[in-house]
Amino acid sequence: MTRASSIVVLPFLFSFVAFGQWAKVEQNQLITYGDASVSYPADRVQFSFGVKGVGSTIEQAVRQAGERASRIISDLQKVGVTDQQIQTSHFNSADNPDGKSWWSSKEDFAAAIEIMVTLDSTFQLLERALNAVAQEQVEYISRVQFSLRNNEDKKLAAYKAAAENARKKADLLASTLGATIASVLYIEDQSGYNQSQVLALQAGVIRGGRSATFLFPGQRFTVESKVRVVFEIGRKQ
Repeated sequence: MTRASSIVVLPFLFSFVAFGQWAKVEQNQLITYGDASVSYPADRVQFSFGVKGVGSTIEQAVRQAGERASRIISDLQKVGVTDQQIQTSHFNSADNPDGKSWWSSKEDFAAAIEIMVTLDSTFQLLERALNAVAQEQVEYISRVQFSLRNNEDKKLAAYKAAAENARKKADLLASTLGATIASVLYIEDQSGYNQSQVLALQAGVIRGGRSATFLFPGQRFTVESKVRVVFEIGRKQ
């Protein structure tokens, strides 16, 4: 009977000791949340355009689409766009449903090429590039997408600012209440994943003779970060 009683009592005794240790640790802790919101101007822009070729054979259709694409790429290079900033993002060739007729086979087949342009430069180059594309025969020019390049570096800068904010709050609270910050016990990143957005704008065009002016307002992005920090505090000497 005595042995059975000791088995029952021990878990309660262990729980009491563990609770007492937990309460003792908690009373020496200070928790603060650091927030940061850092704004950056957009430094990357993308747009695409499509060209189409038609012919009585697939070979002719592909050749015509390729010639149009090559001519536009040459125009882009003349205004300062490099080979590394231009890439083919889509290609397709098939029967041309819009060109079939009983009396002619000149447009039985079609080929489509989509070209993506990515610029890590000034918006003056963007305007020149769009103007070069607009002067040629294209099927479409896509929306212009503004974003941030090297986004990871910008996230790290926001993390640093959030951590500094948490420390400032902790120093202020500790100093006001007559304590000191002894050490950092725990850090938790609560920033989440959607820290910036990509803006997509339709190009606004003002035509004057053969030239075209594309107007874009200055775009900025906000990178946000939040951290939870647990500090160990001590008494002022």
